[in-house]
Amino acid sequence: MDQAMVAGISAVGGAVIGALGAVFGPLLTQRRTQDHERRTLTDRDVREVLEITAHLRTAGALWERDMGRVLRDVRAGRSVDLKEFDDSMRSLEEEMRQSVYRLVAYRLHVSTQVSGRVFLPMGRAEDMLREAISDAPGSADALQREIPDAIREVWSNVMNWTRS
Repeated sequence: MDQAMVAGISAVGGAVIGALGAVFGPLLTQRRTQDHERRTLTDRDVREVLEITAHLRTAGALWERDMGRVLRDVRAGRSVDLKEFDDSMRSLEEEMRQSVYRLVAYRLHVSTQVSGRVFLPMGRAEDMLREAISDAPGSADALQREIPDAIREVWSNVMNWTRS
């Protein structure tokens, strides 16, 4: 009788273990697959964020280059087309903003930081240079110190922000 009971308990135990394996085996496999897919998606996200950040830095570098070129032209007394200047600056700023908005889609909290550290100083620098292009009174002083400082501030903030 004892052997029959041991055999019965062993059979039931084996059946339970087999059933648990049949249920949990596929669940564990599915979970591992999902974890792998999640990691792969995260890797893609990281690559995308890096590409967006590179685009933001490139647009910032082009903005800094164009501002410097226009500043040199104004200092040298060469005429600068104000509409062309505005169109160029607007286009580069739009590229930068789109990059920031794309980063926000990845739930990176950037809009306030970038607005305060990049876009506001960028607008001030453009306004000062716009006044210098239009020969506004007092713009000569801005050409010597304020505009170059503002350009450096924006570029420095773009570089520092995109490093973090």
